[in-house]
Amino acid sequence: MDSTFFRNDRSGASCHRRGNTAKRTNFKRKIPSTAPRRGETTDVIFLRNEKFLVAGLLVAALVWIDVSLRRSPSSRYASRRENYSSDLVRPAWSRYDQNVFHVHNRHHVHLRPFQDDLNHHEKQLPFQLGEINEFANIPPMADAIVVGSGLAGLTAALTVLDRGGTVIVFEKEPILGGNSNKASSGINACCLAEDQKWNDTLALFRDDTVLSAGRIADMDLIDTLVGNSANAVKWLHQRLGIDLSVLAQLGGHRRKRTHRPKKGFVGAEIMAAMETAIRAYEPTGRATIYLNTQVQQLITDDERILGVVTESLHGEYGKLRSDHVILATGGFASDRSHGSFLEKFRPDLVNMPATAGAFSTGDGIAMAELLGAATRDMEKIQLHPTGFVDPANRASPNKVLAAEMLRGVGGILLDGTGRRFCNELGTRDYVSNQMMKYKTKGGLPKLRHDEQSKFFLLLSAAAARDAQRHVNAYVSQGLLTKLHGIDELSKHLSIPRRVLSTTLLNYRNSASYGRDEFGKSVFENVPTADFDSEAFVVGEVTPVLHYCMGGLTIDTEGNVLRSDGTWIEGLYAAGEVTGGVHGNNRLGGNSLLECAVFGGIIGRNVPIDEIQRTPSAERISKEVEEPADIISMEEVAKHASPGDCWIALSGTVYDLSTFAEQHPGGARTILSLAGTDGTKIFDNIHSPHMLDILKDRIVGILERTAEPLDDPSDDLHLRNISTQELKQHSSKDNMWVVLHGTVYDLTDFSKGHPGGAFLIQKLAGKDGTDQFQVFHPTEKLDIIRRYAVGSFTEEDGVLEAGLA
Repeated sequence: MDSTFFRNDRSGASCHRRGNTAKRTNFKRKIPSTAPRRGETTDVIFLRNEKFLVAGLLVAALVWIDVSLRRSPSSRYASRRENYSSDLVRPAWSRYDQNVFHVHNRHHVHLRPFQDDLNHHEKQLPFQLGEINEFANIPPMADAIVVGSGLAGLTAALTVLDRGGTVIVFEKEPILGGNSNKASSGINACCLAEDQKWNDTLALFRDDTVLSAGRIADMDLIDTLVGNSANAVKWLHQRLGIDLSVLAQLGGHRRKRTHRPKKGFVGAEIMAAMETAIRAYEPTGRATIYLNTQVQQLITDDERILGVVTESLHGEYGKLRSDHVILATGGFASDRSHGSFLEKFRPDLVNMPATAGAFSTGDGIAMAELLGAATRDMEKIQLHPTGFVDPANRASPNKVLAAEMLRGVGGILLDGTGRRFCNELGTRDYVSNQMMKYKTKGGLPKLRHDEQSKFFLLLSAAAARDAQRHVNAYVSQGLLTKLHGIDELSKHLSIPRRVLSTTLLNYRNSASYGRDEFGKSVFENVPTADFDSEAFVVGEVTPVLHYCMGGLTIDTEGNVLRSDGTWIEGLYAAGEVTGGVHGNNRLGGNSLLECAVFGGIIGRNVPIDEIQRTPSAERISKEVEEPADIISMEEVAKHASPGDCWIALSGTVYDLSTFAEQHPGGARTILSLAGTDGTKIFDNIHSPHMLDILKDRIVGILERTAEPLDDPSDDLHLRNISTQELKQHSSKDNMWVVLHGTVYDLTDFSKGHPGGAFLIQKLAGKDGTDQFQVFHPTEKLDIIRRYAVGSFTEEDGVLEAGLA
């Protein structure tokens, strides 16, 4: 069907760049040639019948005049700041400035859900932008709009905020984090001072990355990635407090340089801390986060970015003004629809399962292409060799990634006959290709995942200990199985004992020699010689679509480029939405690194408005004024279904009914704990600060089962604690507080405190009795009785009161 754009002048310039050869946005029907011109309306209304054209234009003009008379540009700017400085997330655009947002939900507007389009790169929007020059004159609502909330987007956002800027973040999913939440192996860096004993160098790291990238390696981007790696990891540790002290050697690396935390999954740990840091800016009005809201179009004049068009969960549309837009929307590996990038560039992979979330549909690439942005390496899509096959749902097109670090700590890959077939520490493309050889007939891979050969990932007891938290998580999801001795292993895999014994014996001999027939020279945690007493952990794995190396063309500063090498002014991109950083194949651990490096570069380069901004008054949660409900385990047990899921964690009860399906590790883990105290399992996988992202799901405090003592100081386990000792426990990671003469270690309790951890942090190392009494009756001390560590004595000085 023929379509056109609403022109803003007689020369035919549209809201898109003049002369652009990219596909234009299609509309339901052609706009009549008598469409209103400048000054008549800022919106295009699609009319069902041309006989209503005159009436429609008259109404639109009157509305525009009325709004213009009632509000001047200066008042628009003030109200916009006011509206964006309050609620954390305002659903369905419940508040908006009429002169900034143009929300349409009329019966004659053609609304089409994004996923229903046969080709979403030509998505129909319910309105046209109209007078682009007038929109350009609206003061920017923020220094930057960030599209996507993975590590790349939030790194850029936090860097802008830390510089004093303002940011609006849009995320089309109900939670922040994207695929970064799922990252499990670690983040690469060279060369931190504490890692020098491994003799790593920037030259070695660079060469490993280039070797993996192959002939299409972009040396400028790789040098930027490698050269900024140490500072990126230092920033994550210093700014967010992330522990990245564990070092591993992943496939394709010649040195140990992949960092992960001692406790928890690296992606989940980083993203939880990142969300907490950014949300700390929300009370000031400088950070605004919209969930369940998708950016559908980028607004430009002939040369520069002006803002975005958005769509809420309820199908309502708006447009927002900013001179800088940062695309961090990820790749397209999960979009198998007709006309998708995957179908266009790699139709042979359409039926492969993937590890990326269903939201990985290439939105940012599609929107930028409409502005003339260039793409590169779009056919380069990485197969990861180890996606778990869930025994409960073998045919699922979405797989949980078996972290590469499982092979780094000594995991062995076996085929369906019980034999090794590759160097487990080879690059991802090498290992995947070795596995795909088993699926080849007539030179073509058999790509239907339900027809693939079986492969198994096997860990010794020592390897499982080195990856204990990962193993515990995968076992709880039913993806890994613990077995005692080779007989149980043989029975579980349906492979003869003698075959497995031969394979393991040969592996041990190769480890003793220092090299095997596949070129492997690093052997960690080799199974013991006593196969009958060895404790094995095993799971079935299969190759999966994991990462898109191709995407938007950028320079080393993160600017999005046209095909002629010029910038699209104000448009930036970082993370998997971009191409060129990884060439033919990405090294494990370089994805999070890319996000941190280029997100940080963009965040440092975005110009900040020099107008002095006055932060709004800091708000204190109303919840601190109301005592938290005391909930018994009997009550928790009543909420044990998928639609009604309560779980106790570290003494606090959470309603995770809606969170279960959003959980990056899958709903099964959450639902398996419904109606129980899941603290032990949670602590085995996550750090306490992960509870910060669940604060809005707290329903109460778990009731103590033991009878409280009349006087906490009567407990024989308590001791006298001096002022000097108390003051040594006054950091956010070590919080002791005096309440009514008893010292409590509230470090863990603060994570689930209904009023927020910051209130307890303010009292750390002090006597908080007076402030406690303002909000709580004395009997509330029973809730924290378990955290008592001693009785306070003031013999060596007067303690500072918490209210001082």
